[in-house]
Amino acid sequence: MKSTGLLLMLGVLLTVTTACSEKKAKNQDIITTNYEAPKPTEPKAMEPKVYSTPVKWVEGREYQVNIERAAAPSLPMVKDANGQEYVDNTVTISVTRADNSVFFKQQFGKASFEKWADDEYREKAILEDITFFEIGADVLSFIASLNFPHSGDDEALELLLELDRMGNVNIAPFTYDDREDLKQQENQ
Repeated sequence: MKSTGLLLMLGVLLTVTTACSEKKAKNQDIITTNYEAPKPTEPKAMEPKVYSTPVKWVEGREYQVNIERAAAPSLPMVKDANGQEYVDNTVTISVTRADNSVFFKQQFGKASFEKWADDEYREKAILEDITFFEIGADVLSFIASLNFPHSGDDEALELLLELDRMGNVNIAPFTYDDREDLKQQENQ
């Protein structure tokens, strides 16, 4: 009886050991799937945006700054690496006086900033937005952003757009580091 019990116990131990080693082998299997690039769909467009803020500017007078972004399907489309098309945007900046008369109004598109863009931005980027940045003594400052749509990349071409008290627009390359350097120089 002792030998039968010992044989039975040895058999159970052997079965458990074999089962465990088979599970280890199964856990080391690598399962892969084939990646298929997403198929292009209808052209994608950003949502329209309207921004408005009152400002005191030029000797403390009241103005209203308005920025409107709209998709512009009449402009050339931009394609990503998968062939997905994206609609470019136009952005209209208007500045009105307290009596609602228009001081400044102009529509901007990517072409407005081509002088500062390299070939890759001209071909593959869209005018993502123009945002109000700050009020200076003689200028209202805005930041224009050209970006590659849905690239997942935070890299953008940012340009400083300054509107002076005479209604003239000056555009120049911009980084936030540049602006901080200027502020530090002004404070010294």
